[in-house]
Amino acid sequence: MRTIGQSDIKVSYIENGVTTNLEPFIETVVWSGDVMQAARRLDITLTATIDGKKRIFKPKNGKEIRFSNLGAEYFRGVIFSHNIDHTGTMKITAYDEAIYLNKNTDTRIFRNMTASQIIKQICTEYGITAGTIVDTGYVIPKLIFREKTLYEMIIMALTETKKQTGKRFFMYTSSGKLHVVERKKQLVPYVIESGVNMISGNHTLSIEDTRNVINVFAGDEQTPITAAVRGNDSIKQFGLMKHVEYMDGNATKSQAEQRAKELLSKMQYQKATSTVEALGLPEAFAGRACYVKDVMIGFANSYYITNDSHTFEDGMHRMALGISLTDELPEIEYVAPKEEDTSNGWGGENGAEYSGGKATVNSNVRRYEELVRKYAAKYGIENMTELLLAKMMQESKGLGGDPMQSSESLGLPPNTIKDPEKSIEQGVKYFAQVLEKAKGDVKLALQSYNFGSGFIDYALARGGYSKEVAKQYSAMMAKKKGWSRYGDVNYVDHVLQYYTQESFGSGSKSTDAPNSTIAHVISIAKSYVGKTRYHMGWGRTESDRRANKFDCSSFVKHVFLRAGVDIGGPWHSVTTDTLVREGRSVPLKDVRPGDLVFAHTYKKYGHVLIYTQNGKVIGCGESGTKENSLAYWQSEYGIDAVRRIL
Repeated sequence: MRTIGQSDIKVSYIENGVTTNLEPFIETVVWSGDVMQAARRLDITLTATIDGKKRIFKPKNGKEIRFSNLGAEYFRGVIFSHNIDHTGTMKITAYDEAIYLNKNTDTRIFRNMTASQIIKQICTEYGITAGTIVDTGYVIPKLIFREKTLYEMIIMALTETKKQTGKRFFMYTSSGKLHVVERKKQLVPYVIESGVNMISGNHTLSIEDTRNVINVFAGDEQTPITAAVRGNDSIKQFGLMKHVEYMDGNATKSQAEQRAKELLSKMQYQKATSTVEALGLPEAFAGRACYVKDVMIGFANSYYITNDSHTFEDGMHRMALGISLTDELPEIEYVAPKEEDTSNGWGGENGAEYSGGKATVNSNVRRYEELVRKYAAKYGIENMTELLLAKMMQESKGLGGDPMQSSESLGLPPNTIKDPEKSIEQGVKYFAQVLEKAKGDVKLALQSYNFGSGFIDYALARGGYSKEVAKQYSAMMAKKKGWSRYGDVNYVDHVLQYYTQESFGSGSKSTDAPNSTIAHVISIAKSYVGKTRYHMGWGRTESDRRANKFDCSSFVKHVFLRAGVDIGGPWHSVTTDTLVREGRSVPLKDVRPGDLVFAHTYKKYGHVLIYTQNGKVIGCGESGTKENSLAYWQSEYGIDAVRRIL
C-alpha cells in the first residue's frame, strides 16, 4: 500500500540507446507545471563527482530524461540546459515534448479545419507524437497565422472553438505523447486537510490588478475605433481603475467591444490567490481538481489546481499547489491579420497591382493554397500567392500530378512531374526567377512563364511587355522551330480573368526598413508579446527576467542586451530617467525602427517603448508586452522624447 508523501524515485538519462540511472547521484528532483503553459518541467540537482575532483557524468542537451516515482512514470522529456559548479553540483533542466510547441514559430493558413485537425497536422509536420486528440467538432472557416508559435496557433484554434460551441479542451503530455481531451466536470479523488496531509496554506485577496474601466482602441488614424465599458459595482467598491488596450488595426467595432467586455469580466473583481503545501500526491497537478479543508484559512471546497511544484528529496515527496475556485484554461483571442507586402522590393510599376487581389478559382485549385503560399514565402513572393493560384487555374484547373505545368521549365516533356507539391515548388520558383529577371513587371513575367525566359530580353529590348510584342515573338519562334504556332499570346489575359485586383500599393520596401541589428532587437521584442507580466520595479533580478517579469525600462534594457547591445547603466538602477539620457535626441517626425520613444504617462518620461515600423511601437506595460500604434500614445499621453541608440 502506498504511503502518502513517500518517494522512491528513478531518473534515467538516455543517450544513443544507452540508459544511465542517475538516482545514486540525485539530491533533489522538482517536477512542476502550470495550466497556462504548454510544457511541464523537470529540475534535477545531483552530485556529478565522487571525490570532488573529477566529473563522472556529462549530460548533453537534447537527450532524453525520464522520471518515475514508486514505479509510475511522471515525466518524459528533453534536456534543455545543464550547469555544474566547482564543487561538482550539477543542475539539469528538462521539458516534456510540448515545449516544441513554444520553440517553433511559423506563418500558416488553415482553411475549413477543426482545431483537432489543425493539432494533428502540426504534430505530424513537427515530429511531435500525438496521443488522444478528441474531435473538437467545429470547422473553423479560416485562420491566418503570421509569426505565431505553434502553441499560440493551437490555443487560438481552441478558443475559436469554445466561442462557437461552448466546449473547452485541455492539452497535456503523457508518456511522450500530446493529448487533447474535452474539459468536463471533474471528480475530486482526494482530500488535502490540515492535521492529516496538509503542511501549510495561504489565502490572499488583492485589488492590485483590478481594473474596472476598460478602453479598447482599434482602427487607424483615419478611422479610429473605441470601445469602452465600466464595472459600476466594482468602481463603487474599490474606486476607479482604468485599463487601456490597443487591438490590431484590422479589428472591427464589434471585436473591440467584445474584447472590452471580456477584459472587464476578468479584471473588475478582486483577485484571490490560494496556495497549499502538502504531502505529495501524483494525481495533484495543474489542470486537475482537489478538495482542500482548513478551518483557520477557510478552505472547505473543491478547487482547481492552476500550478504545481512537486519536490522529491530524502525519500519524501512534498508538493506546493496554486488553487482556484474557477477552472482556468489558456485562451488567446484570434484577430485576422492584415495582408502584408512581402515582395522583397519586387513589384515595380506593374507588380504592386498584383500583390493584394483575390483569385476566383475552383476547389481543386484552392486546396493547394497552403502549399502555394508555403513556397511563395520560401522564394520571396508570398504577396503573389493569389496570382499564382490564378495561374494554376489557367494551366490545369488544379488537376493532375503537375498542376503548375512546370515540367517544361526544367527542360522536361510536359507532365513529367507526377507529384503536385514538386510541381508547385518548381512552378513558384520559376515564376520568382522570371519576375526578378523581368524587373518586377508581372505581365512580362507571366508571359515569360508561358514562352520561356528568353522572351524577357526580347521584350525589354522593345520597350517591355505588350500583346503586340508577344505576337511578334510567337511568330518568330514558330517560324524558327517550324511550328504552326508558339505558345499562347493571350496567356496574360487568360490568367488575369481569374484574378481580381483588390488593393494597390507602392510595391517597394519601406523607407525606414531596419538594419540587421535593429531588426534583431525588434524580433526579440516581438517574441515576448503576450508572454510577460508587468509590475513597477520588476526585471532587476535574474530570477525576474527568467520568469519574464519586467517593467517598461527593464524590458527595453533586456531586449537590447539580448541583441548584443548594452544600453548602459547597471540593472538595479535602470529607469526611464536613466534611459532617456542614452543615445541622441531625434525629432519625432524622424523616428525610425529601434528608436526609444518616451511617453508622458504618470510623469514626464513615464513610459518607454521601442519604435518598430510603420507607425507602431512595442513595450511592456500593465497588460504585458504589446505592439500598438505610436499615434495612440501621442494622442492619449504625449511624446516627451525620442532617443536613437543605434
